[in-house]
Amino acid sequence: MLSFKPLFAINSYHLIVACRVFLLIEQINAVGNFRRFRLTTPSKPTVANPSGWICGAKSTCGQMASCEEAKFYLTVCGEKRLDGDGVPCASLCR
Repeated sequence: MLSFKPLFAINSYHLIVACRVFLLIEQINAVGNFRRFRLTTPSKPTVANPSGWICGAKSTCGQMASCEEAKFYLTVCGEKRLDGDGVPCASLCR
């Protein structure tokens, strides 16, 4: 029968310490990953024009009063939801 001598002995104390270290490392990694990959939306600077439109105030075609206003929100503010075919708010800009 084969017998072997272990290189080192692991008792319950060593096992508990190893598990605690592993869990601590996992917690540190989880916090680091959260900070690194946190989803944030970049804040858009407030841009106003002579007509009084302000970026961030409106985001849908139903809120727009004119084609010029829709063009402002599309080009200056970057509201991509207003555009589907190159013309912002097709119901307003015919």
